[in-house]
Amino acid sequence: PIPAQDAQARKIFLVGNPNVGKSVLFNALTGSYAVVSNYPGTTVEVSRGSAELDGGRVEIIDTPGMYSLRPITDEERVSRDILLSGEGTIVHVVDAKNLPRMLPLTLDLAMMGRPLVLALNLMDEARSAGVRIDTASLSRALGIPVVKLVATKGEGLSDLRALLSVEPPPPAPPHVPFSAPVEGALESLAAMVPSGAGRFWALHLLEGDPAVA
Repeated sequence: PIPAQDAQARKIFLVGNPNVGKSVLFNALTGSYAVVSNYPGTTVEVSRGSAELDGGRVEIIDTPGMYSLRPITDEERVSRDILLSGEGTIVHVVDAKNLPRMLPLTLDLAMMGRPLVLALNLMDEARSAGVRIDTASLSRALGIPVVKLVATKGEGLSDLRALLSVEPPPPAPPHVPFSAPVEGALESLAAMVPSGAGRFWALHLLEGDPAVA
């Protein structure tokens, strides 16, 4: 269990594909102290720690690597279950040099109606590969804060800590149109959900997602 003084702390979830530097960022934010335990009923490990930000103490949860909110592996199921079971800010950590491949998960996370930050990690590798990212334009397009990082060197860490000191407002969910029958079903289902993320839940219900049901 997490320390008693952190039990009511605001939660920050680190989410992203495997090998994007989430664990390095987790260690940079939390320091040397962390609790690593198996998620109940699984052998999947989840790391939890705490950090002192300008806005007070927060709990940091390093979720297992995931590619989608439509889980295939045990790691993805655990990550999705953690996100669905707790409120807090989601930090989507991505490999900046492979941004187009990472953004579909960002858009899916944006539909959850939760505070969301996009962390562009491995910026040193991106620059070496000739990748240039206009973070201001990307932030406006997605409606969320965007920060550049090189977690292994601490680059951008102070910017991320400043962003996380105050919980950002949830983004306006992206709207992907479907055929008229599907849109009708989504509208009916979304109206039953007392949440700003009704379309997210409705989409997953239509897909037959048992966890969301």
